[in-house]
Amino acid sequence: MTKTVTVTLSAAAMYMGLVIGLMVFCRMRRAKKKARLLAEATAEVAKSENGTLPNDTEMNALSTKPLKDGSTTKSDGEAQSHSSGSHSHYSKRSRASYDKAHFPRQELQTMMLLGHGEYGEVFLAKAKGIIDAETEMVVMVKALQTRDENAHFEYKREMDMLNKLRHENITKLLGICRETEPFLFITEYSDWV
Repeated sequence: MTKTVTVTLSAAAMYMGLVIGLMVFCRMRRAKKKARLLAEATAEVAKSENGTLPNDTEMNALSTKPLKDGSTTKSDGEAQSHSSGSHSHYSKRSRASYDKAHFPRQELQTMMLLGHGEYGEVFLAKAKGIIDAETEMVVMVKALQTRDENAHFEYKREMDMLNKLRHENITKLLGICRETEPFLFITEYSDWV
């Protein structure tokens, strides 16, 4: 009887050890892959600083990228008018706070694409002078690349929320780019390992 219990417990312990070992191995492999991708993206940014900017990381290419409906447009920085008037209820004070958060698009250097969200592309970029004039910081940028009225409203609502909330565990809105489409909003980037 004790022999059976000992064998069963030993097999269970070996199985748990194997599962924990595989989890650690996969986590280390994922961290190495993420570090390698970040290093490659940083190397591309360094190349761009030396004057050899690859076409796929050029920020101006993003500003003239076609929207989901196939059109490319420029804007004076204000939201397009919609039939529902969903943007008309925002106050002048809210608009003034966004004017303070304006960040020049030319100061963003794209590092790598993180994925595609509800509104458009989400990517990492380096922003020079977004906190103070001297530092360069890695940030996350969300681009509004859809014509859907509800998506525009949700995008604006998310910007409002991030702009108003101040908590150490919630990412902060660092800046917005509204001079041309696609509109961009810039937030802190936290590297989850």
